[in-house]
Amino acid sequence: MFNKLNKYLLSFILILANFSLIPAQLSESDSLRKVITTLYQENAILEVNRIVNKNDFTDTNYPLSLLNKNLEISLKQNNKEWLADTYLSLGVFWGQKGNLKKAYQYFLDAEVAAKQAKNIKKQGQAILNQANVETSLDRKIRKFHQSIPFLESQKDTLNLIKLYQNVGYVYYEKYRSAKIKDSLSYYKSQSKAQYDIARNLNTNFKNEEMQALTYNREALWYKEEKQYDKALESFLKSKNLLESSKQMRLKIFSDINIAEIYWEKKDFQNFEKTMAIAENEAKKYNIDDYLVTIYGDYKEYYAEIGNPNKALEYTKKYYDLTISQAEKSSTDKIKLVELENDVKTKELSLSQLKSKQRNYYIIFIISALLLVIAAFSIYLLRKNNKRKLISIEKDKKIIEIELENKRLKEIILQEKDTLNQQYLSSFVKQSESLNNFLEDLSIRLKKTETLTQSDVNQIKLEFANLTNQSSEIKNISNISKSNLQELIVKLKQQFPEITTADINLISLLYEGFNSKEIASALNISANSVNTKRYRLRKKLKLENDDSFDVFFKQTISQN
Repeated sequence: MFNKLNKYLLSFILILANFSLIPAQLSESDSLRKVITTLYQENAILEVNRIVNKNDFTDTNYPLSLLNKNLEISLKQNNKEWLADTYLSLGVFWGQKGNLKKAYQYFLDAEVAAKQAKNIKKQGQAILNQANVETSLDRKIRKFHQSIPFLESQKDTLNLIKLYQNVGYVYYEKYRSAKIKDSLSYYKSQSKAQYDIARNLNTNFKNEEMQALTYNREALWYKEEKQYDKALESFLKSKNLLESSKQMRLKIFSDINIAEIYWEKKDFQNFEKTMAIAENEAKKYNIDDYLVTIYGDYKEYYAEIGNPNKALEYTKKYYDLTISQAEKSSTDKIKLVELENDVKTKELSLSQLKSKQRNYYIIFIISALLLVIAAFSIYLLRKNNKRKLISIEKDKKIIEIELENKRLKEIILQEKDTLNQQYLSSFVKQSESLNNFLEDLSIRLKKTETLTQSDVNQIKLEFANLTNQSSEIKNISNISKSNLQELIVKLKQQFPEITTADINLISLLYEGFNSKEIASALNISANSVNTKRYRLRKKLKLENDDSFDVFFKQTISQN
């Protein structure tokens, strides 16, 4: 018989690819074309894809032209949602035609677009379909498990049912190809466990097409175990459920397996009849991978029944179509597509990384500029604040100086008042003393006709006292002058230890009196004046060669 592993593997792959987006037969009528035209006017790309996926077209050029048009529109508008959906539809289309290489490439493209669109459900479907067309059983299982978190997170029950059916079928194929007998029971238990999960999920979901697929899978195990009657029963149940949905791939797959069971049972008439139905349907819908299986069965069948001409005819058909299919679906081709996609993905990642680095560099430059601007702004702010502080300090000092000047003026006024009071008091005393002296002198002169020497000396002494009082009044008068008053006030502030006698001396010095004149004014000797001048220099902290006149002018000019 034809190599069963390759035959069923190809059949399984294409059934799964077909089931990734469930099709249902629609009429290829003018009304359908009008609907599609209207959908394009409304820019409803996803709806057009849905119609293509649900229709088994006999003219394969028409749905392919629609999908290519959708791909062009999606790329032009850079719509990742449309792009992911269109890539999925193209992958299913080429998978149905047995071109696994093209199908795998489109499913890889769909995964990338779905990731960019952040569509988790489409991403999971893309990975699921990659597993469907993968030829390595181990890679299939890895891909299936990779898609589970995406489908579960989106509660995509339909595709989860398909997934567990598919994983169960992979373990069925591993069972049939196992070289170590110890692995057989493990693969068989794993296969049936996956089918049970799918069946349980469909108990609530109640999808007839998934139930048909369950019957189909059970029938394969019955066939493997040579329980041909049960296998026929399950395959027929599967076909009956699919009658309304028009799932041509699974129907053809069921017919091929039914025909092989007839062959095993030596019912050659039903074999040829059933296989002819499968051949016609495969040709009608251009399902070349199933034709390879059919031609392989015919080749071995006619060789077994002794019809060499037919055996040669189908051998030629088988190898010609196998070569054609190998170009489309070989494991090496799919690996090459996967490697090319991996290179593209890494190039895209590298490009994105470079773009991020450029963005980081721009952000760094902008941040640095902002930092410089901020630092400069802080510098200007601090400088401005410093200027304000300096200005405030200056204003404060000016205010303090003005207040101090005001205080000094008040002190000067007080000192003026004090000096004026002293002057008035001294003037009054002197007037009283002079009046008393004159009255006393008048009385004496009346009592005595002649003055003794003693009386004359007494009169001289009293007159000298009056003269001294006159000098004090003169000094007080001098002190009351404005500039002199200011000088005395400032000197008293700077040198609190100066006495009234010192102030009298300062007043005379300020008026330009020399030592002799000062001695006469104060009624003291010249040596006493020099002593007083020396002591005053010490109190005012002046050197011997420092001029009193210059010092007084400097003191008055100070603020």
